[in-house]
Amino acid sequence: MSEIEISTEWVKVDNGVELYSKTYSPQSPKALVFFVHGFVEHIDRYTLIFPLFAQAGYKVFAFDQRGFGRSAHEKPGNPKPGLTNWKLALGDIQKLMGQYSEKNAGLPMFLMGHSMGGGLTLGAVTRKPSLKLPALRGVVAMSPLILLTNPPPNFLIRFVNRCKNVIGGLTISPAINPVDRTHDVEVQEAIEEDVLASKTATLGGVSDMLRYGSLLLSRDYVNYPANTPLLIAHGDADNLNSFNASQEFIDKVTARSKQLKRYPGARHELFMEADQLKFEVARDVIAWLDNVLDEPVPVSANVQATSKLHHRLMSSSDNRDRFSLRKLYSVEGAVCVVTGGASGLGFVISQTLVANGVSRLYITSRKSEQLKQAVKELGSINPNCRIEYISSDLSRKAGVDAVVSYVRSRESRIDILVNNSGATWGAPLGDFPEAKGWDNIMALNVKASFYMVAGLAELLEQGKSSSEPAHVVNVSSVAGITSDVSSGGLLAKDSGSWSYSASKAALNHLTKTLAHTLARKHIMVNAVLPGTFATRMTRHAVANNKDHLLSVQPTGRYGDDSDIAATLLFLVSKASAHVTGNLLILDGGAAL
Repeated sequence: MSEIEISTEWVKVDNGVELYSKTYSPQSPKALVFFVHGFVEHIDRYTLIFPLFAQAGYKVFAFDQRGFGRSAHEKPGNPKPGLTNWKLALGDIQKLMGQYSEKNAGLPMFLMGHSMGGGLTLGAVTRKPSLKLPALRGVVAMSPLILLTNPPPNFLIRFVNRCKNVIGGLTISPAINPVDRTHDVEVQEAIEEDVLASKTATLGGVSDMLRYGSLLLSRDYVNYPANTPLLIAHGDADNLNSFNASQEFIDKVTARSKQLKRYPGARHELFMEADQLKFEVARDVIAWLDNVLDEPVPVSANVQATSKLHHRLMSSSDNRDRFSLRKLYSVEGAVCVVTGGASGLGFVISQTLVANGVSRLYITSRKSEQLKQAVKELGSINPNCRIEYISSDLSRKAGVDAVVSYVRSRESRIDILVNNSGATWGAPLGDFPEAKGWDNIMALNVKASFYMVAGLAELLEQGKSSSEPAHVVNVSSVAGITSDVSSGGLLAKDSGSWSYSASKAALNHLTKTLAHTLARKHIMVNAVLPGTFATRMTRHAVANNKDHLLSVQPTGRYGDDSDIAATLLFLVSKASAHVTGNLLILDGGAAL
């Protein structure tokens, strides 16, 4: 075991504040690690971990942030416990990193942070205007605060942020259960007794953490420097900070080297986990640092705002990745809403999204029991996806408004909206009912789609760009482009689905007008027009008319689940980023 030197120092930052710091120095350091701790904690909690980095050749600098640890309790005149915000915290990081880099000129530097510090770490390298940071060889975010696992309503965050100048200084005591932080019972007990781990915070500071964390996903991820390798380590049983948000962030950034290291069953504080896991995590991070140091340094590594276009032109491996199926058709980390998502083609669409890694899915239907069963089945496909259901009648505007309100209270953005809810009615021409046959069908098949888009447009627009747009898919029908009102032979001879055909024709035109209106907002709107599919709604009719239906199918078969799944993935992924206002016919050529 190599000797290490541990030294402490009070370092000056802005506004006359002095922060407590500790440095772990090996005899011959090969690189620097600048560490930013998390919320309601301090750097003396890492006395088992930082020596491991020093023994591996990494010189570690850590400091108690203003409002935390010894910086809050032992220096007269310093900010009181919990008194901080993102602007001050990022300013301190910028100043201290500059000082630390100057003192250790010539050594490559890594930036690493945990929880709140992980969010600040990601914020430091994606902030616009950019912070003046030393050149970085890599970034490590441990269980970063991007989104909370169980976030408060967005309206509450927005309210506090708007009133921050008035109420931002109010002190609160966030209820963070030590059990949610680690499996280690001794660490849980130590947290309760730790006088340096302030149990207080300000409304403004907490509001900043939540607001700027969410902006990492919706806006700032595009600023991540392409030539700076990124490691995010996160336990998938973290009940404080969202593992899915980490997954989504790693999927979105264009770093030349990026990795999400997942620890099954681990809770929030990976460096404080029970038994040997904490040491395993430390070894994993050290191994990652070693691998990054062994890689050749890109020509533009010391330029924080590296041109993405230049990087793509210079890197053939990146080009291969850009053109891969995984990249083009990925929906990983997406936040989705599917109306009518519990049965028929809607359930197939829900299964497709969940199976391909979306982070959150909201499904609607009128039938609560059907929704509960669907959520149970979908959860078995991907336990990491948060699935919620909303029971509502979308044929009434009040029902649509209820869905919109529910989603808006829980999300700051939506990536995919599939308007699938629909109904049909068949009756003879001379005996076609007005209320059930026309009013209900037009309300559900047309008006509901319009009001869903109108109500969620603001969330769909958040964080989108011309190359990474939001996607709206309206599930229409070939009935909207053909003159046959017998539903392909599924209805009795003297009956017709007059209103259904008209509603789908209206939906097709609505798709084009919405596409024209929303394109500038980076919201792509398309429709898929299925022909005959053997869903729960049509299974018996299809079976009874098998010979006739197959006789008009040039492909010799009906549509199946994989057909709608593949088409849906195209229309909601990067593959269709330049496709809008299109009516994609999915009928095997029957309408030709």
